[in-house]
Amino acid sequence: MISGAFGALNGIKGSSPHSQAFLDISSSRDLYFLTMVGWKNRHKEAHSATTAEKETLIFTTLDVIENKISAVQKYLKILERYKQFSRKTIEKDIDLRGALERYLYLAVQSTIDLAEAVISYRDFRKPSAMSETFYILHEEKIISSALAEKMARMAGFRNIIAHDYEKLDYGIVYDVLQRSLKDVAAFLAKISAVIKK
Repeated sequence: MISGAFGALNGIKGSSPHSQAFLDISSSRDLYFLTMVGWKNRHKEAHSATTAEKETLIFTTLDVIENKISAVQKYLKILERYKQFSRKTIEKDIDLRGALERYLYLAVQSTIDLAEAVISYRDFRKPSAMSETFYILHEEKIISSALAEKMARMAGFRNIIAHDYEKLDYGIVYDVLQRSLKDVAAFLAKISAVIKK
């Protein structure tokens, strides 16, 4: 775990030269969560950090984003296996159904985590809801309005799987499996391209 990480944003398109984020990066179940902390502590950490430490921390934050991209890619690859099954087959097989729902949840949650990491890294405004993360990325010209809308709907779908799984409409679940995962892939491609600039 890296605590009190100071992430410099100089050279990032769209960021002020003075926009530097102080990040607390912790690990949990192989995922990293970035949390913005106070400006006062940020300046204190910036003052004490050496140039080498700052450079290392910049690379670490990029590694976090790349790890999240890899997580989404992993779940999308796993979900490809389930596309061969008919809706009827999935609905009738409780084990198959449970596995599919779990991997759909993980794919969407990992995508939300990725969006939040990019927002934190680029020092964008903090979202008040998971779906808002995608609208913020649109505001900052990272993704299109159409893609933001699609991803916001995916965040809503994630909430249904997480909290209303007893009332799942399998017409929607199967449609997400067969048609909507391409939107996640498009989002992933866009973020991958942006962080390489």
